[in-house]
Amino acid sequence: ATAHGAVLVGYKANQLRSMPHEGAPWTQGLELMEGDKLLETSGAYPTGMKSFIRTLDLHTGRVIQSTEAGLEGRFAEGVARTPNGWMVTTYHDHKAVMFDQDLEHTGEVNYPWEEGWGLARSLRHNRYFATNGSEYVMELNSMTLELERVAPATCLGHKVQGLNELELVEDFQGHGPTLFGNVYKTRLIMGIDPDTYECTSVFDLQGLGESDMNEKYGYHVANGIVYLPDTGNFIVTGKNWKEMFEISVSPDAAGEDSEPVQKLHRVLRDRAILL
Repeated sequence: ATAHGAVLVGYKANQLRSMPHEGAPWTQGLELMEGDKLLETSGAYPTGMKSFIRTLDLHTGRVIQSTEAGLEGRFAEGVARTPNGWMVTTYHDHKAVMFDQDLEHTGEVNYPWEEGWGLARSLRHNRYFATNGSEYVMELNSMTLELERVAPATCLGHKVQGLNELELVEDFQGHGPTLFGNVYKTRLIMGIDPDTYECTSVFDLQGLGESDMNEKYGYHVANGIVYLPDTGNFIVTGKNWKEMFEISVSPDAAGEDSEPVQKLHRVLRDRAILL
C-alpha cells in the first residue's frame, strides 16, 4: 500500500495497433479532438527542428494540419483545452500561446511559472493541472493561471519528480478521476488521485517500438498520453518515436508485486526524494 493506505495497482499494457508518428517529433503534448483527430505539440529538438502544433488522423496518424505560428523561437510544451480552442505552454518564455479550434494563432498570455511541462484541463474543477519538472503538481485558475494549489506527487513513501504530458481521465476503469503522467526518463506511466496527488496506478510501455540507450538521460523517452473514452484504450508515443500505439491496459494479477510496480519502486528509490 502507499503512504496513506491507498493500493497501487500495476497494469499490463497490451499493444493493439501501431501507426506512423510522422516526422518522429519531440512530442510534448497530446490531446483528443472531436472528429477522430489528435492534437500534438512538439518542441524544437533536435537542432534545426521548430516547435509546432498539429492535428493528426486518429486512425492513420496522417498529418491533417500543422502550424508554427506563435511558436517561432520558442520551445513548445504541454497543451490543453480552453473554452475557445487550445493553450500551449512554453519551456522558459513565461508565455502560453493561444489557438482557436482551427489552429489559428489568436495571441498569448503570461504564464507566470518557471517552466512549462505537462498540462491538463480539469472540467470538473474548471482549472488546469500543470507540472514543471519538479515533484510538484500545480492547480492553476483556468482564467488567470494563478496558483490555486500546489503539492508534491507521492508514491510508495517518495515524492515523484518529473511527471510530464498529463492526461486527466474522469473515470478510469470505475476507480474515479485519475491524472496520468509520463515519469520522466522512463517508459512508466503513473496515475495519481487528483485530490490527494498520491499514486494509484502504473503501467509500463517497455517493448513498444524501438528502445534507445539514451532514454535514461531523457532522450527518446515515452511522452504523450491520450485516453479514448469510447473504448477505455490509450494512444501513447514518445519523443522522437517513429510510431504511435493504441494500447489497452488490464490489472496485473501479481498486484503490488507486478513488474510495473516493482520498476516504479526501483526508480523512486534510486531518485531518493523521501517524504
